[in-house]
Amino acid sequence: MNRPEKVVFENQNNFRVLNQIRLVAELQKGPQSFTALAEKLSLSITAIAKIVKELCESGLTKLVSSDPYVPKKAGRRPNYVALNMETGLIAAIDLSNRDISIALAELNHTILLQDVLEGQDLITRDSLQEIADKLRALLSSKEAAGRPLLGICISSPGKLDPEGNYIFAHRIVDYEHMNLKRYFSDLFAVDVDVYHDVKLGCIGERVFGAIPKEARNIFFAYIDNEAGSSLFLNGHLYDGAHGLAGEVNDINPIDEISSASTQGTFATLEDIRADIKKQLKDVPSHPFKGKAHIHVNDMAKLYEKHDPYVEKAVERNAQSNALALLAMANLLDVDDIVVQGRIEAFGETYRALLEHYFHAYDLNHNTTPILFSSLKNQANILGAIYQGCNLYWLRRFGELTSERTGSDNYDVSQYFGDNI
Repeated sequence: MNRPEKVVFENQNNFRVLNQIRLVAELQKGPQSFTALAEKLSLSITAIAKIVKELCESGLTKLVSSDPYVPKKAGRRPNYVALNMETGLIAAIDLSNRDISIALAELNHTILLQDVLEGQDLITRDSLQEIADKLRALLSSKEAAGRPLLGICISSPGKLDPEGNYIFAHRIVDYEHMNLKRYFSDLFAVDVDVYHDVKLGCIGERVFGAIPKEARNIFFAYIDNEAGSSLFLNGHLYDGAHGLAGEVNDINPIDEISSASTQGTFATLEDIRADIKKQLKDVPSHPFKGKAHIHVNDMAKLYEKHDPYVEKAVERNAQSNALALLAMANLLDVDDIVVQGRIEAFGETYRALLEHYFHAYDLNHNTTPILFSSLKNQANILGAIYQGCNLYWLRRFGELTSERTGSDNYDVSQYFGDNI
């Protein structure tokens, strides 16, 4: 869990929740002594003891005789505090790829089990039933050890409103009548959160991947057969007024004057395929000649062999995308730009092309680096695990605050949001 940077502390309860967040963030790294926690959180041992007592009584943490990772020595050792992993497990579901990932994780973000539902070009109600069956199988496994499910976080394609209703999702059949929050909540009787897949990809990359930990302003671009983006501003995931921030490839103009323009949008793998096919129209012989579909791996192989038609299409793609990234860098003044998706199949040469054209067209002297994702297609599932754990902790802290104060209206999200 990250420490929230800007919190309006209207009362003492908010200070307590902040310290609970900070303490759990330390325990997610491993068991800690009271003295170490006091030093790291700049609190007295008495204050730490009060927080730990409440968390232990609620079953969220436990006391252990010593740090299990340090060899025991003679003499008395101080008590250590550890997360109580018996509390339960968080489930993460990633619908962003054709191979759907389902994972169970412990409350310190560690993946315990993972399974895959392969070849789901379209997501149907039958797909959702298969996902639910696989999740039940994971929960029934010996590794799960009978621990309860605490929550589910889903990474989904498409446009969603804050209530989890789809505005548009072309891969989800009958999306107008599909609400994944309600569907999985009804099946498993836990809190379910659904995020746009690119947002969770950015979270995963920021926490576990290539994005420098000190970066507070990040533009994350997903470029594949389709494209999208998400962003962190001032250390917080930016949703926008309606939760749709980052849908850059949906600003394509449709008027007659500018419909041919790609300004402000990303060029995708589909654009590369179309470019190659156009070039091959009058070419009598080529490996891709007449192919209905050209796989990205096949394009990448010919690109490595310097096939002139593939090279030309990829370079034009990089040129267009560099301009789109430059526009975002000029507008947002971000610390880092991270690119994810199967566009990475073209390797470091493609990233270098992006960087070349980015600087060639730049009049504002941007120093923003362009990075490739280091997590590849694992970014979304890791982001879902991270966020699922965060939201569970925040809900429990809110419940503890309500119990402690006798109030039923303490809303932890009012002060701490999603705590990305």
